[in-house]
Amino acid sequence: HISFNDREVDVKAIAGSEDFFQVFSLNFLAGDEKINFDDPLSIVISESLARNIFGSDWRIKFQDEPLVINGWKQLDVAGVFADIPKESTERFDCFVPLETPTQENIGSFDYLCFAEVVGDSHVEVEGKVNKLIASDMRFEIKLHNFRDAYLYSNFVDGNAAGARITYVKLFVLASILVLSLACLNFANLYLSTSVLRVKELGLRRVIGENRVGQIR
Repeated sequence: HISFNDREVDVKAIAGSEDFFQVFSLNFLAGDEKINFDDPLSIVISESLARNIFGSDWRIKFQDEPLVINGWKQLDVAGVFADIPKESTERFDCFVPLETPTQENIGSFDYLCFAEVVGDSHVEVEGKVNKLIASDMRFEIKLHNFRDAYLYSNFVDGNAAGARITYVKLFVLASILVLSLACLNFANLYLSTSVLRVKELGLRRVIGENRVGQIR
C-alpha cells in the first residue's frame, strides 16, 4: 500500500526496466515518462491514484512530498499517467524502476518479459533466443502472443492451456444447444399445426374453393 500524510491506499504496483515505456505506451498528464531508472526511489502513478492521494489539485502537489510505500520506503513522484482502460490486460496504479539486471539475474523466473517483435515471427525470435542462451541455460523459452494473454493465461509445460477461453467455448456450446432446442421446438409446432392445416385445405377443396383462397 501507499501512504501520504494520514491517507493509506491499496494499489497494484509493478516494477520494470527502462524499456518498459518503449513497449507499452502510457499517456502522461504531468511530469516526464523518462523516469530516472538509476534512482530506485522514484515512481510514476495513475491519475486516479494522484486524485485519491493529493486531491483535486494533484497537478500542484504531486512533486512536493514523497510517498511512502509499504510503510518504509519513500518514493518521489516523477510523473502522472492517464488511467489505463478497464479492458486492458495489464492494469496497474503505479510503476517503479527495476534495479539494473546483472549476471546474477540469469536463470531467475521472478520477472515477466515482454518483447516487441518486428519483422520476424515470434517463432523465429524464440529459436534465436534459445540459441543465444543455450550455453547458460538448461531449458528453452517459449514466446506467446500478448493479444492472446487474456483468453489463454494458463500454461502447462510452457504451452497455453486455456483459462477464459474455456468459458467462451462453454458459452458457445450452450448457445448452440439452446438454438438447436428452439429449432426442434419450432419444427414440432409447425408439424402439429400442419395436420390441422391439411384437414382445412381438404375441406376447402371439397367445397370448390380456388387455389388463391386456399393460400389465404
